[in-house]
Amino acid sequence: MLFRSLNGQPYTVIGILKTGVQLPSAADVWVPKVFSPQELQQRGAVYFAAIGRLAPGVTLRQARAEADVIGRRLSAQYPKANASYFKTMTVDSLEERMLGDTRKPLLILLGAVGFVMLIACVNVANLLLVRAAAREGEIVIRAALGAGRGRIIRQLLTESLVLALVGGAAGAALATWITKMLVTLGPRGIPRLEQAHVDGVALLFALGISLLAGVGFGLAPALQTSRTDLGGVIREGTRGSKGRTGTRARGLLVVVEMALAVVLLAGAGLLIRSFARLQNVDPGFRPEHVLTFNLELPQGKYSDDPKLRALTTALVEKLEHLPGVTAAGVTAFGLPLGGADEVLSFTVAGRPPLPPGKEESIRIAIATPDYFRILGIPIVRGRGFTPQDRDGGQQVVMINEAAVRRFFPGEEPLGKRIDLGWRVDNVPRGGTVVGIVAGFKQDALEREIEPQLFLPYDQAPVESLSVVLRSAADPETLASAVRPAVRSLDPDLPLYGLQPLSQLVATSISQSRFYMLLLGGFAVIALVLAAVGIYGVIAYAVRQRTQEIGIRMALGASRDRVLGMVVGQGMVLALVGAAAGLLGAFVAARGLRSLLFEVSASDPATYAGVALMLVAVAAVAAYLPARRAAQTEPNLALRGEG
Repeated sequence: MLFRSLNGQPYTVIGILKTGVQLPSAADVWVPKVFSPQELQQRGAVYFAAIGRLAPGVTLRQARAEADVIGRRLSAQYPKANASYFKTMTVDSLEERMLGDTRKPLLILLGAVGFVMLIACVNVANLLLVRAAAREGEIVIRAALGAGRGRIIRQLLTESLVLALVGGAAGAALATWITKMLVTLGPRGIPRLEQAHVDGVALLFALGISLLAGVGFGLAPALQTSRTDLGGVIREGTRGSKGRTGTRARGLLVVVEMALAVVLLAGAGLLIRSFARLQNVDPGFRPEHVLTFNLELPQGKYSDDPKLRALTTALVEKLEHLPGVTAAGVTAFGLPLGGADEVLSFTVAGRPPLPPGKEESIRIAIATPDYFRILGIPIVRGRGFTPQDRDGGQQVVMINEAAVRRFFPGEEPLGKRIDLGWRVDNVPRGGTVVGIVAGFKQDALEREIEPQLFLPYDQAPVESLSVVLRSAADPETLASAVRPAVRSLDPDLPLYGLQPLSQLVATSISQSRFYMLLLGGFAVIALVLAAVGIYGVIAYAVRQRTQEIGIRMALGASRDRVLGMVVGQGMVLALVGAAAGLLGAFVAARGLRSLLFEVSASDPATYAGVALMLVAVAAVAAYLPARRAAQTEPNLALRGEG
């Protein structure tokens, strides 16, 4: 057995979990929780999370109903302690809790993948229709030599399946490489992204989809070709007997893929506009030239407030003397975008007490005097913390502007006494409001700033610390000096999360960037496929109408007129597809609302831009074969040599 020291206490390692196991969140070490008698008396300690497995045959709804009954009994049995916490107990699915807000974006991306696949399949069907039309002469000969309709269908369907399987194999190889890249570059916060890989199930799914696509989109061209009219082909030559019918079918397919491309482009456009707005959000602090890291002081070694104060004071002094550091500070629960959250009930002196369960609560944070100056967070009114705000002196607090608006509307908060529901030796933490600080983004740039109260660290020391250093140069250059400085004070202190504050800001929007890039990539692929579809249809139509174009030019039609006629044919398809796609996008974009920031799901600028882009791409795709048609020599076309 192995013995290790954890939080100043010896532990025996009794088991090793399999790599990648999360129960339910990432952790390196698991220890048993043994409740002390004091903890068992704390009926308001709701910071624990319980995980249980439903009994056989019990549904989540039944478990919720039972928990609701238990919660109401506790609320009635302990009205003073539990009224505000256990009015209703909630039971959630662990799967839902782990997936969080990522399910909906991933489903949207799955839909985008489906759209791209549909567009690709439509393109393949279009190409098969073109190829089938070009092979009508060959099919007639096979039929004349005795090949039955079933045999012709099997041959064409086999060719379609071979094409689908080759494409599926190439796609699976590409997907393996792209998946590895996405896992490497993907943001934190997406559950189990690091475990994503292309396994046997994924390959079987790709095989099944390839076969389904080969059959589904190869069957229609095969059936159409097998119904070739021998007499019609003989009369019309190589142009085939179903020229107009085939052209209409190909045009309809182009309209479909244009519509699907518009839906993807509109979704990507909305996310791009949303991300641009998110990047321009003022976080309320200056992250440049700031390095941050976290510390967890072991309770066994730092068991009382004097030890916590002594270590923190020595740490700040040590870091301030590092080369390049202009200021150092410490906070608990107050690092911007850090994810730490501590909410406590509070009362304001002079106000009548509220009944149990109705108490007001506020987010709290703890900071040393230089903290706000380091982050460039301005003091709006009053004063900030000073070295004189120490243990034994007057208890003071600061609040942000959001707290003023919510809890002190129409009155002056400075000078008010606030007591928190956090007691030490039966004395409440809190103090007199001496300053009002500007708000800053606490959890995410897209979220509103919540009311927050700040206590000076010397009057409310805790074990969990976030340290901030302001540097005159690149903060990453300080990283190599920070670890030795911390170890010189206590070699057992666990230091983690060492990074520039600007990187923390970038990480906070990494998921939005990830979803935007993925959906944008799918939209670009869809646009390219749609352009290829238009090009293919127009190019084939030009080849079919070579003699007609030659006759028109021989009768006096100018090259510009021919050019406009052919481009117009492509533009009609594009406009019809764009109109249908905009209607579909307007409906589909409702599912993106939760991913958008300060952008409406029906944003007219986005839809107009997408429509113009698609029309422009379609015009270019149609222009290339149209220019070739305009250069047709009438005499060669009339002789069938064009």
